[in-house]
Amino acid sequence: ASAIAAVVRAELGRTPQQLFSTWSATPLAAASLGQVHAATDADGTAWAVKVQYPGIAEALAADVASDGFVRRLAGLPLGRSLSTASLATLRAAIVGELDYRAEADALERAGRAWAGDPVIAIPEVVRAHTTRRVLTMTRAPGVPIAELPAGDRALHAEVAMAIVRFAWGTPCNHGFLNADPNPGNYLVETGDATRVWFLDFGCTVEIDETIA
Repeated sequence: ASAIAAVVRAELGRTPQQLFSTWSATPLAAASLGQVHAATDADGTAWAVKVQYPGIAEALAADVASDGFVRRLAGLPLGRSLSTASLATLRAAIVGELDYRAEADALERAGRAWAGDPVIAIPEVVRAHTTRRVLTMTRAPGVPIAELPAGDRALHAEVAMAIVRFAWGTPCNHGFLNADPNPGNYLVETGDATRVWFLDFGCTVEIDETIA
């Protein structure tokens, strides 16, 4: 907790407790490059704050300098067949995930692409509290797919349709692809209407117009 707080202070000039009305030292989620913490503003607005692990950028840069590491990361046997150019592209994509400002750009782009959709929802970025190693966004409500009622087939179908529309509609209609889909990055909000929140845009890929 203290190491994460130190990253926030180094990036934003103040501790999490000074920046937010409430801050949970226990992360909501944790991944390979960073973890997400719950926070609230003075007016009660709920935030999700993604903070990069200290030292991970240097460690990852050293790892991906090795072609063998990148080939293993791509998965065998595919990794063995990658060309030098492909390795360079994959290496750049991996290192690019270390800059949360790029993820903020992707979040905002996805938000614009799906603005007004009744089901597909994207968190909003808080630019004033976003830097290379800290990403602050509105906290998405809802539960993971695995926690949906097992017998509610109509709900399952609605959620599945939203995921399919997003997965195909984003590259085909808007020219970019979320290259790291994960069932854990979808939250389902139920109530008067169903909404599916799409999280984690750390790795996105532009679609060549000739392909699209």
